[in-house]
Amino acid sequence: MNIPTFDDVQAPNIRAANEHLRRQVERIPALLRRIATLEAELQDARTVLELSAPSWWMTLIDRGHALADDGSPTAGATGSEARITVP
Repeated sequence: MNIPTFDDVQAPNIRAANEHLRRQVERIPALLRRIATLEAELQDARTVLELSAPSWWMTLIDRGHALADDGSPTAGATGSEARITVP
C-alpha cells in the first residue's frame, strides 16, 4: 500500500500559498504609487481649503472639531472647547 507523505499532500497547498504571496508582493509598488497620489490630492485639497476658508474654521479643523449646522461645536469638543464661539 502506497501511503502519501506529508509533502505529497501539502505540496499543492504550499505552491498555491507561494503564488498568492508572490502576487501580493507584486502589487506593493502600485499600491505605494496610489498612496502617494492620494496623499498629493489630499494636500491639494487642504491647500484649497486653507486658502478659501476663514481662519477660525481652519482653527476648528486643526483641533479636530467641526461645527454643526446650528453653529454648535461637535466632533469631540469637551469642556472649555465645547464653548468655542465663532466671530
